[in-house]
Amino acid sequence: MKKGIAGLFHLCMISGMVLVGFGSMVFGQLYTGWSNYKDYMMNPSATGITTNLVKFPVLVRLTSVNSAILSHSTSPADLRFAKGSNLNVSYPYQIDEWDTANHQASIWVLVDTVFSSSTAQSFRMYWGNDTAKAGSNATAVFDTGNGFAGVYHFSNNILDATAFARNATVASATDTLGIIGHARQFIEANNDSVMISGLMGNNATLTLSLWVNETGIGGSYDGVDFISLGDNAAIRSMYNSSNSSVDSIGGFYYGNSNWQNLYTTGGTTVLGQGWKYVTYVINPASSSEQVFLNGQLLASGTLNYAINYSGRGANTLIGHHANGNTGFYGFGGWIDEPRVDKVARSTDWINFCYLTQNANQTAVLEVPTVPILAAPTNGAVNQPLTPKLSWTVGSAATSYSVLISTSSAFSTTVFSQTGFTATSVTATGLANITTYFWEAKATNQTLTSAWSSVWSFTTTATIPPGAPVLASPTNGATNQPLALSLNWGTVNLATSYGMQVATNSSFSSGSLVLSQSGLTSHSAAISGLSYSTLYYWTANAANAGGNGTWSVVWSFTTVGAPPSAAPQLSAPANGLGGFSIPVNFQWQTVTGATSYELQVATAQGFGSTVFDQTGITGLSLSVASLKGNMTYYWRAVAWNGNGMGPWSGAWDFGTSGTSTLARNAAVLKTEFSVNGEALRYSLQAPGEVKIFFSNLMGRTPLVLNWKQSAGRYTIGLKAYNLPDGYYLVRFKAAGIERKASVVIMR
Repeated sequence: MKKGIAGLFHLCMISGMVLVGFGSMVFGQLYTGWSNYKDYMMNPSATGITTNLVKFPVLVRLTSVNSAILSHSTSPADLRFAKGSNLNVSYPYQIDEWDTANHQASIWVLVDTVFSSSTAQSFRMYWGNDTAKAGSNATAVFDTGNGFAGVYHFSNNILDATAFARNATVASATDTLGIIGHARQFIEANNDSVMISGLMGNNATLTLSLWVNETGIGGSYDGVDFISLGDNAAIRSMYNSSNSSVDSIGGFYYGNSNWQNLYTTGGTTVLGQGWKYVTYVINPASSSEQVFLNGQLLASGTLNYAINYSGRGANTLIGHHANGNTGFYGFGGWIDEPRVDKVARSTDWINFCYLTQNANQTAVLEVPTVPILAAPTNGAVNQPLTPKLSWTVGSAATSYSVLISTSSAFSTTVFSQTGFTATSVTATGLANITTYFWEAKATNQTLTSAWSSVWSFTTTATIPPGAPVLASPTNGATNQPLALSLNWGTVNLATSYGMQVATNSSFSSGSLVLSQSGLTSHSAAISGLSYSTLYYWTANAANAGGNGTWSVVWSFTTVGAPPSAAPQLSAPANGLGGFSIPVNFQWQTVTGATSYELQVATAQGFGSTVFDQTGITGLSLSVASLKGNMTYYWRAVAWNGNGMGPWSGAWDFGTSGTSTLARNAAVLKTEFSVNGEALRYSLQAPGEVKIFFSNLMGRTPLVLNWKQSAGRYTIGLKAYNLPDGYYLVRFKAAGIERKASVVIMR
């Protein structure tokens, strides 16, 4: 089941996939001084390419998973690329963008031939040579002899990547992040544009292409140009007069005093749909013109005339068409990687551009690096029967596989695991006094690395310990607390213990409540158990020889539940005053309660409790020990044989001094104050009370207005659901007016 012995440096084919080793030295006469490399694989057959593509610029993206490469140098002069099947052949490349701070880079690599029939075509990236001279060469990648007339990455101040050096002279568009490195943002209302002087030659054969993210279009049938060679040829977004919310895309050219237009039908739109790759091809050899969207042909037509460059606009424009024609409106959105080619690119070329450049591309993938084994060290002895195998994380890896065998050739395996994301795994099923061999490999969504080097270890000669004898709680115990300690006897030769608690005597995964191992004492504290539940538990012992057998299974049952609800208070009513002594307290029944407890205090926190009685079997209690002219807080809680439930909320009330209104007038006076988030006031005589709440904006979100008897009153502000903030409170009663401020915070 195993391939041949893995080496540190090799390149081989397995099941149509390239497997690449990773080491500190590399082969190849060109790159003997480079210390690191990484391989990339293309799979053109899976993309539908049917013809070979010669001298094709492939995009390589580096991200945060390549931080070691990106942090190697802020100016990566030592970057190099080689042909995967021939390490002595160098590929030209251009560094489009290299951002060490944000851990991202875009690099164009010129592959000599993309073979349509290949299921595994690779190339290699080298780095790690401090003496190397800068190798980035844009003109070699975008060779004018290969049909490139103008290439703009927008990551380098709008410079032309070709040897023609047709750089932009006017750029009113804003530099921003794009789909490949940087892009340019165009504001529709500003008629933003990028202008390149001249028309890039009078090319009879032409391919225009770019990435566009369109957000706006002018309200004219003439529409908006994405890129235009004067008035001679362009890719355009057209306004649909029958449906102003939809546009179509197409190309046009000027020939023999006539306009040739080719637009998509059926309402094809790029407006508001994110990044799209648009291409327009004019091919006199086949008398045809074609429009492509995301690498797919959308429309084709017959070429009636050759492009007429005479007398038309003199500049190449990206964004707003500013060659003096007033019938064009400003483009709104983003443009990236515009290109002008003086050849007719094939359908396969255009499709492979899209497949290798889109943000979620899978046509060019980084081959995961081979894991480097870490522990147990090679040749380690006295290893446990469940050793933890670990290795260093591999670049571009999303999961790993591990094999363990008693044979270095892996003719048979005793442990095999695949598809796990961690860089370690605990092996099982091993035997005492046995030498094992192990290895690991890395995988991503598509590719798999070579197997690592093979390491070995030998398990211990120690015999596992016997089973513990359970001690407490005793088997079948009832009314056990929800937090308790499980105890068992010591076991000879044991160095640690394990235990399990479950709701099923089979300890199935769904019933398992707790499982612990590596305990150094012969007991374990558990908590968080449920009321009135039957639990099963067992324990085992372990040492270097492995885990001993589990003990017999015991059980225990936890206590029943106390009342689950708090009593609902009834009387005295919350926030009212004037209650005569003795005060009769009343509450509602609670399911499962056998008695109640009542507390009365002079402060909300009940730190100053003046009355506390338990064992109340009824739903009311009269209390005569309270004082007159006082504000009290009270609450209640339900009890049963299993304990107490939750306390009710606290209500407050005020007591009266005497039973007559005349005596009230003698001891009361009209007052107002603020205490925390409660308003307190007293009325010397019955009358109307008005309380106004105003916020800092001068608005009054709450007005209280009622008639009340003489007495003392308390109002809790949280009950009125005022928003958090600062409030001015104005109190009016009995001919007086008072003001105070209060801050409400929940």
